[in-house]
Amino acid sequence: MKHQRIMIGLVLLLWLAAVPALFADERPPYDIVLVIDRSLSMEEEISTVKDFARNSIIDNNVQIGDYLVIIDFYGQAELLASFPVDSAADLDHAKQVLADVRVRPHDYYTDIGTAVDLAKAQVDKLGEPDKPKVILVITDGIQEAPPESQYYSPDGTFSHALLEKATTIAKEGWKIQVIDIGGTRMTRLFTESIGGEYSEVSEQPTEEELTQATSELTGIIQIADQPERLTVDADNQGTLSLTLESRGFSREVTVALAEVRLRTPAIEERDILTAPLIVDMPKDGEQTVTANLFFPTDMKPGDYQADVLFVFDDGPVFTPGVISLTLHVNSFFENYPLVLVLIIAGGLLVLAGLVFLVVKLITSRGVRFRLKVVEKPLKKGSDVFKVGYGKWQYLNESYGRLTIAPKRTLRSIGRVYGMKSGLEFEPLKEDRFEGLKKTRQNVLGQTLIVRTDNNDRLHAEFQKV
Repeated sequence: MKHQRIMIGLVLLLWLAAVPALFADERPPYDIVLVIDRSLSMEEEISTVKDFARNSIIDNNVQIGDYLVIIDFYGQAELLASFPVDSAADLDHAKQVLADVRVRPHDYYTDIGTAVDLAKAQVDKLGEPDKPKVILVITDGIQEAPPESQYYSPDGTFSHALLEKATTIAKEGWKIQVIDIGGTRMTRLFTESIGGEYSEVSEQPTEEELTQATSELTGIIQIADQPERLTVDADNQGTLSLTLESRGFSREVTVALAEVRLRTPAIEERDILTAPLIVDMPKDGEQTVTANLFFPTDMKPGDYQADVLFVFDDGPVFTPGVISLTLHVNSFFENYPLVLVLIIAGGLLVLAGLVFLVVKLITSRGVRFRLKVVEKPLKKGSDVFKVGYGKWQYLNESYGRLTIAPKRTLRSIGRVYGMKSGLEFEPLKEDRFEGLKKTRQNVLGQTLIVRTDNNDRLHAEFQKV
């Protein structure tokens, strides 16, 4: 009896120890797309790839509840399977489908673009945009689409149309992993250009090597929160803050962000990350990261609709690999608001001063008159004067010409005084005036006879204006 209790206790302990491990591997259902290159250039590798797909992908990564799509491609793409995984029988069916994949002598071309099209079309039919999606592409990297393909490129590069298509699924948050057999520069560039995870294996990889490259295939790091608007300051710098959420990993992982590329219709694509960023992510959890960015100096103030592409070193990536946002480049006054405040304050002061002067001008009181000299008239516009009430101005004679001046000089022969009743005149040199009856008199509307230094007679009339 004692031995039975001990055995039962040991069994319970072992069961309790196993429970966390069982639940640790649980994840929500995924849409998993397996895309296999079966072009003629894959003839030597296809057997190993099929074994790997059956023994590693189907056995270790696909689980009950997932939706599985299997596509092979050469000069065109073929849908081999597309079904929900509801039982172990479905997993066995997937293995049989993979076992039947063959390289045929006529499969000269390699058109990855048609495979991407077919994969997206199949997943879109499911109508579950929020469901996690993983696409695994296995290829030797030789892109040779046939001439009739929309993705044809005469030099074997990945065409712009293909990059646009792949970017579309990257924006939708698909995790894209590309296994490049033998390693080619074009395939690496293609994977980088869509924010995917690039894995290079040897020219004749073993099943173990392929398994190692996909050990965290169903581990996903998603951008849980991102800004809709990013501001560029006076130093052409900005800060991009992202909240990342990881799930489905068997261990802690490190994401190495190598570049952040800016794409706008008006700006050539370029890296704007000031320094590479290393992010340590938990198996399951959140992490907020901040990337410091430096933008082109020739960007004018205003709003730009931009795509931001993330490029990673080999290893885990986060999705979406491409995000869209509004890029706002600050104007001078947005960068230096105090200057705007000072300018506005200065403008208000100037305006207040102008108002004061206008009011003073309007409200200042005096007598306006025109000095009309019959024999030698003043120029039109310069013959009108104003004398403030209680103020003096002076009648000057110089070389036979008369004018009014605000200050007395040696040429002054008389002066006028502003009054409400008119314009009082007082001679300073009485011998220069004929027929002057009073020493001081209102001359507004009157004519004075003035003798000049040359003994000429001038008739000066003070007309009211």
